[in-house]
Amino acid sequence: MSILEKAYAKFNVFFGNIDGGDPVEAIAQLTNMPIRQYGPGDNNIDQLFDVIHQADSKKWFMAASCTKSMEGLTSAHVYTILDAVKLTDNVGKQWNLIKMRNPWGSEGYNGPWSDKDHARWTDDLKAQVGHTHADDGVFLLPVETFFEAMKYFKVAMYEEKWENNS
Repeated sequence: MSILEKAYAKFNVFFGNIDGGDPVEAIAQLTNMPIRQYGPGDNNIDQLFDVIHQADSKKWFMAASCTKSMEGLTSAHVYTILDAVKLTDNVGKQWNLIKMRNPWGSEGYNGPWSDKDHARWTDDLKAQVGHTHADDGVFLLPVETFFEAMKYFKVAMYEEKWENNS
């Protein structure tokens, strides 16, 4: 269990008060980092894909709450967003995928581009995103599946130059 989770539980009196909580809210409460919520109503899917990719390049913390159980994803469960990646195959076809991590440390996702989807993954495609087939909690899923299952995601933002004036 991470020290951050223990600190947040202490902040909320005990672990029972944070069960099913939002990790981005926890980061905001502990660090005072501003957060922003995004969803399909904010922009189109391509723009939101770019938001995720840009947030990752800034090393901002991102998470999404699953609102629809599908293809092995668990409803009412929060997943960490690691990046938005573009894969290009040997004939030039591109796929936009969201790279995620299940905090339970195991993978449940079994849809397109999962570790079990051996028909899609080639050595070249795995190399493009540094992906390995292992039950390590890290998985990729199509951006369309992400927004069907997740509906929204949150980003905790941070810049060295920001000051807290509260």
